[in-house]
Amino acid sequence: MEKRVSLTLKKLSKMQNARRKFSSSFKSKVAIETLLEQQTLSELSVKYELHPNQITDWKKQLLSGSEQIFSNGKPLQDKAKQENERDELHKKIGQLTVEVDWMKKNLNTSVSKNERMKMVDKTSSNISIHRQCEMLEIPRSSWYYEPCLESEANLLWMRKIDEIHLEHPYYGVLRMTAELSTSEKPLNEKRVRRLMRRMGIETMYPKPNTSKPCRWSEKYPYLLRDLVINKPNQVWSMDISYIPLAKGFMYLCAIFDWHSRYLLSWTLSNTLTVDLYRSIA
Repeated sequence: MEKRVSLTLKKLSKMQNARRKFSSSFKSKVAIETLLEQQTLSELSVKYELHPNQITDWKKQLLSGSEQIFSNGKPLQDKAKQENERDELHKKIGQLTVEVDWMKKNLNTSVSKNERMKMVDKTSSNISIHRQCEMLEIPRSSWYYEPCLESEANLLWMRKIDEIHLEHPYYGVLRMTAELSTSEKPLNEKRVRRLMRRMGIETMYPKPNTSKPCRWSEKYPYLLRDLVINKPNQVWSMDISYIPLAKGFMYLCAIFDWHSRYLLSWTLSNTLTVDLYRSIA
């Protein structure tokens, strides 16, 4: 029974010590007395009813805090002041983030990609090229890319294509390939098509829907609606037609009288320009 009573008392004492709360002034007082070494650790534990390990921990905390104070040469800043400075920094960072997003949005909508690529400064030491491309929303591969130039053989073929197109503007890809190819050096059709597309050369031929007006063209009212044509030279009309030839097309422009169906005047031209109308007038 005595052993059980002693064990329960020890447990109660431990529970009381565990529930005890000590102020910072009390902790510093006990730690300073430990540093003065006027009393042993066991004597201090009996005096203040504390465990020796707890007193040792308070001593270590005091020593670590003193090192931080004397190493900086200044006392620690107030915790509230540090929190205020941290909140201000967070506000500035948030404001800068919003401003940068706004600038990126307006810049990318108003400035083309080529102009934004010219804004990248490779000599800048403050902002890396990766960060500049990221802010301007430009892929780094696009900025580093250098277009491949045509080989000397392709430049020679392009010169020949240009010469043939000037003489025969109605030649398409197939006829151009047949003109350039020889038994010794056959030329691929895909290569000719790519080079003609690169040069902006297109076959000249009468395309469908040539009389279909454009969306931006002005629409004039039909003046002959409900008009009775009962005498010559009351209404004249002009019409244009294509005449296919062996080496291209000719444009035939003619003026008719609506009442007599008489051909008043006509002219031919190899181009559809204003001179065609002036020559017939």
